[in-house]
Amino acid sequence: MNIPQLLVVGRDNLLIEKIQFVFKSYCKINVVSRFIDLSNQEQRLIDGVLLIHNPPEEDGFARLKTIKDKNEGLPLCLVGCNMTEQEQLKAYQTGARCAINIKELEGYQAQILKALNLYADIKKGTSQLSKFPKLSLNEEITKAFFSITANTFTNKPFTSQPSYDLSIQMLGEFKAILRGKTVQHTLTNKAKVVLAYLMMNRKKRLLRDNLAKAIWKDVPIEFAKNNLNVTIHTLRKWFHGIDAETNYIISRGDYYEINQSLKIETDVDYFITAYQAAKVNSTNLSEAVTDYFRAYVNYRGAFMEDITNEEWVESERHNLTELFLKVLENMTKGFIQEEQYELALKGALKMIQLDNCLEEAYRMGMTCHWKMQKRVDALRLFEKCKTALKSELGVNVSSKTLELKERIEKDSLPNAG
Repeated sequence: MNIPQLLVVGRDNLLIEKIQFVFKSYCKINVVSRFIDLSNQEQRLIDGVLLIHNPPEEDGFARLKTIKDKNEGLPLCLVGCNMTEQEQLKAYQTGARCAINIKELEGYQAQILKALNLYADIKKGTSQLSKFPKLSLNEEITKAFFSITANTFTNKPFTSQPSYDLSIQMLGEFKAILRGKTVQHTLTNKAKVVLAYLMMNRKKRLLRDNLAKAIWKDVPIEFAKNNLNVTIHTLRKWFHGIDAETNYIISRGDYYEINQSLKIETDVDYFITAYQAAKVNSTNLSEAVTDYFRAYVNYRGAFMEDITNEEWVESERHNLTELFLKVLENMTKGFIQEEQYELALKGALKMIQLDNCLEEAYRMGMTCHWKMQKRVDALRLFEKCKTALKSELGVNVSSKTLELKERIEKDSLPNAG
């Protein structure tokens, strides 16, 4: 049995030693300071890369983009010390299979090794996937997706776990659940935004000034800090009215943080974790689509959908919407590969509903119509794409889309994708 080749890129000796400890029995490990120091031949031997992210000394994001652009399909994982959920989200959007902190590394060992071995097999042409190109998607998934795509988003409620002290739903309608019981709240929008910010950054302590500036960006710092103090007092009072025995928000000197001793879950966590698992399993269609579906059902709507005119919220909303579009895109591609064109069409149309300038979504939709012998509908979707791109962006459709349209007009057999 061939041993997969794992490359570690970075200079942090403590992180490198931990990575070597976790993987030394399963991989041949090579450590370099810079990826570009490897020859082309050495790069071709690699089956996966762990990139150390420890700013400001080591910027894993810059390395990630450089390597991904030149090595499409190579499993890449960002490993840091205190990455926030925003940083992890950015890593997934940039193309990482996973983005984890070093303390989580052992928990992801099996998934990373699986990705390395699959990539190694694909390079050698021995992957079992090539022997079974047509896979059977989980019937339950296809039925569930078919039944809920009539709505804008999933209709599956956020199912919190009673064993958790605090569960927060931030995708769609904001909800707070304490130990399995939904709490009726009268929180102001600012209080919800501050609580959401604390939850999204709960793995680290937040400097009071930075937190104030993040939420009240255009307000003088002294006023912003005063607003923050009032809002934190409001949140503490609200929590105390529900659970007088637990301190949910802790202040230490100039820092605020969510109580680290509490068991906490959010729907954003589940959404990102499922997406991350799908990226790790991206070479295995059945497993990847299952994880993409798990991500899909945790997306109940836009991030903090009832909050407007809040720059931080709008930034997170944009990032998570982009990630959701990737979930839809990959699910749709999976359905097309399975020749389940009606399901794939629903996915493509949902993508267009969220962003009417996504040309690839139009192409997938056109392909689905064509495969279902609906050539007129396929050409009608092309015209819709042409109009949207011209009116919204002032550009023409790409040559790839034009080529597909011409093939449909000639009614030659389409290729899925």
